[in-house]
Amino acid sequence: MSDRDRNWPARLKFHLTAFVAPGAVVVGDVTLGARSSVWFNTVVRGDSDRVEVGDDTN
Repeated sequence: MSDRDRNWPARLKFHLTAFVAPGAVVVGDVTLGARSSVWFNTVVRGDSDRVEVGDDTN
């Protein structure tokens, strides 16, 4: 197991209709729902707790 896998064991889960803008950063245990969006220069960190962006939200 690599150091990265030990430090970031969870993976991003996202619906195919979710949008992540260029320049946005999403790491750790993050779930993006249907038609959700993460906009430019936004950082979503799921490294210490789980983050869920629900359907139709941003």
